[in-house]
Amino acid sequence: MRRFPLYALFLILVLTGTGCDSGGDMTSEVLPEWPVQLSAEWTTVEPATAGVSSKGLDHALTVARGIPRLKSLVVVKDGAIVMEEYLHGAQPSDLFDVRSVTKSIVSTLVGMAIEDGYIADLDVPIGNHLSFIQEDMDETNQSVTFRNLITMSGGWQYDEWNDTSYQQWLGSGQPERWPLDQPRVAAPGTQFTYNSAAVHLLGVLIEQFLDRTLMLYASQELFTPIGISQKEWEILGSGFPNGGAGIDLKARDLARFGQLFLQDGMSGDRRILPDGWVAEATTPAYSWRSTFGPLKELSYGYLWWTDDNGGDPIFLAWGYGGQFIYVKPSSRLVVVTTTDYSGVSSEPGGESSVARSALNLIHAHVLPAVDG
Repeated sequence: MRRFPLYALFLILVLTGTGCDSGGDMTSEVLPEWPVQLSAEWTTVEPATAGVSSKGLDHALTVARGIPRLKSLVVVKDGAIVMEEYLHGAQPSDLFDVRSVTKSIVSTLVGMAIEDGYIADLDVPIGNHLSFIQEDMDETNQSVTFRNLITMSGGWQYDEWNDTSYQQWLGSGQPERWPLDQPRVAAPGTQFTYNSAAVHLLGVLIEQFLDRTLMLYASQELFTPIGISQKEWEILGSGFPNGGAGIDLKARDLARFGQLFLQDGMSGDRRILPDGWVAEATTPAYSWRSTFGPLKELSYGYLWWTDDNGGDPIFLAWGYGGQFIYVKPSSRLVVVTTTDYSGVSSEPGGESSVARSALNLIHAHVLPAVDG
């Protein structure tokens, strides 16, 4: 039998990529073709290959390690992973409970359902489509539209940030009827009120127009085409998935979703999202701007947060306690952070402190490494 010298065997292993277990990823010194084929394995490159400062990312990692609740940090530049770190006991296989990031996924399913012909447009009213929930629905509730729900302007009384509305909703035993029964404080479409219960209602509403369940539609039309196979979605007592804050995904799969939006809804040469939907969904729907941590021009689109960022816009899927998919189109950048938010409300600074820490990590440390 002919024997290969050890150095020749090593060379073959390197050239064929079979010499080590990289979890199925493609380790390369060449950036992937744009737009990236999202159903394929991620390409991982050294930061310098994507024009990113290794020293800067090392410093960002040092800062990340000092955030006790931070669980993952994934940085994708030019379609390739340049950093993927799991901290404080987290693992790459973990499914992270990303809370209101779910809303951005539900928003996306609305756009897809319109494109697929299930829903005429965003101005379709609730009408009688939810009569199985509230038979005596008044005319104002009937007039609420998909657009109102997707922009958080249904007009119902709700205060998720300063009282216990979210807990009242989940504890009501009627998660679909409860938001419809709340007092009205504004006409539909006239006032922004952050309302997870109403977004859950939006998910239920979508399903009334589909030929399958919302979860099956999401799996077949969105998740599978972009390479997401593992997920969990909280099912409420009513049997519907929690559309306001119920999905769990891997950190790198959150990055796939962000990359889909960065690529204007494309995966390779296949269009996954309607042409123009990304721009529409991530454009502010309101004239107001607010400040949170490093975000100084914050507003809201179609269940996506937006920031004008001094003329260099970014947009974010944002979940309670620092769950972020941060997308900066001008830098072809996606950053994902996940955290352990359990019990955070009882700590000094509460939930907002953890969210600010995650945003500051991105703005003050990751962005300088990427943009120089």
